[in-house]
Amino acid sequence: MRFSDVATLQWQHIRPGPSGYTRVHWKMQKTSDNVGVPLSDDAQQILRLLNSESERVFGREHYLFGGEGTPVPVRVVLRRIGSREAGSPFLVLATWKADPGEATELYRRCSEIELIFAALKSRGFDLESTNLTDPSRAERPVSLLALAFS
Repeated sequence: MRFSDVATLQWQHIRPGPSGYTRVHWKMQKTSDNVGVPLSDDAQQILRLLNSESERVFGREHYLFGGEGTPVPVRVVLRRIGSREAGSPFLVLATWKADPGEATELYRRCSEIELIFAALKSRGFDLESTNLTDPSRAERPVSLLALAFS
């Protein structure tokens, strides 16, 4: 399977094959051949476990490599955040020095903070263009926006 094939996969490509086993069916980009590959037992188990709004923490450590090439042990969390029809129904988190059971909540908090900052800056309120430099004058509009997001 080429990267161009993987990039086009969608939920409807996962369906039972003629033998009854769940398979990934797709049309190859380069040759236009229709292909079907059975899912591994592990992949089928993950699909069964991941019902709407559920998550799975993978048991063993995986390794990511930093800028110096040093392996960093991480735990992987896979959470279902959308329906099969959604463009990106899964959230994949790699945690390091954090409890994988709390990873989703930490990610949610960080996302909220990023949304507030984005709204304050150029993607919303455009706080930079107000020329407010005195913290006491900026306190009221920033507080109102924070309340709007809570």
